[in-house]
Order: sequence, then structure tokens, then C-alpha cells
Amino acid sequence: MSDVKEKTILKVSFPNEKLEALRFYMGEKELTVEGELQKYMDNIYQKYVPVPTRRYLDRNDNEEELQAETTNKTGKSPGRKRTVRKQNAAEKVADAAINNETIEEVSEQNQEENQSMVISM
Repeated sequence: MSDVKEKTILKVSFPNEKLEALRFYMGEKELTVEGELQKYMDNIYQKYVPVPTRRYLDRNDNEEELQAETTNKTGKSPGRKRTVRKQNAAEKVADAAINNETIEEVSEQNQEENQSMVISM
């Protein structure tokens, strides 16, 4: 097995004008679309892929990181309950981030819809 992990490029379509605006405003905050998409992909990976599968897929990562993940300071294995709690906490953080993004998107859509002018007779 190779030390270099093969990567796949995902393509998504998005209107050019909106992408330019997004890049402009993200640039003001020193963020990139690609960086934010990578964070989002990492979050949904953590949310949907079970811990044992992630560990299996990450088995070629740094052995020290893997050892630190599976043992606590006393050198004992953390046990199932602690592992499940950690997984649930990570899922809650990912869910909160996704929910915040959804709320922001809905708020922006509502603002756009409310900016129209209605004239009645």
C-alpha cells in the first residue's frame, strides 16, 4: 500500500456571479471557498462515517496520533462509553456547524425575498 493517499476531485456547479461575490466577501475575512468546502467535507465525513471505519481508513496515518487517540494518560484504553461520548460530542459540533450554516442561508434568503417592493391598489 502506498504512503500517499489518492484523492478525488469533486465538481459542483455554482453560478459564476455568486461565486465571485462569495470569494470577494470571504477574501475580506481571509477565507477561501476551497478551505471552507474542505472543512465542510471533513465535518460531514465525521458525521456520517462511523468511528471504526474512520480508524480503519486512517490506519496509515501517523502511529503516534493513532496511539494518542486510543489511550489516555495512564496508558489504558478509554473504554466504549468514553469513545461513544467523544463521537457524540463530535457529531453535535458538526451538527451545530451545519445548523448554523443552514440558519444563515435561510436568513439571507429571507432578507433577499423581503427586499422586493410590493405596490397594491
